[in-house]
Amino acid sequence: MKFDNKKFKIYRQSKGFTMSELAKKLNVNKSTVSVWESGQKTPRINQIFKIAKVLNIKASDFTDLEDTSTHEQLIKSAPSTVQAILEKTLKLDKEHQEFVLKMIENLPNEPTHEK
Repeated sequence: MKFDNKKFKIYRQSKGFTMSELAKKLNVNKSTVSVWESGQKTPRINQIFKIAKVLNIKASDFTDLEDTSTHEQLIKSAPSTVQAILEKTLKLDKEHQEFVLKMIENLPNEPTHEK
């Protein structure tokens, strides 16, 4: 996903939000908004759609995402193995989704290869 941090900043300012105000609406820290605007980090897809809603704009105004649901965008933009995981996980109830998340969080960040 391409995120245009300069457009993001322009939209935030044109809608009259300070970084702190937008951060509060998005339930993130001001520093998070700052690193998005500086281009150091990119918001997650679910955050992109929340930003668009708060600023009353389309996600496509500051990303290369189409303006469809978050879940559809996640599935379309992910590799096939991740698509399969997402599709199955989205069908689960919240409790089981949280279980899957905990399992994933416990995986090592780097692949391990046994010899």
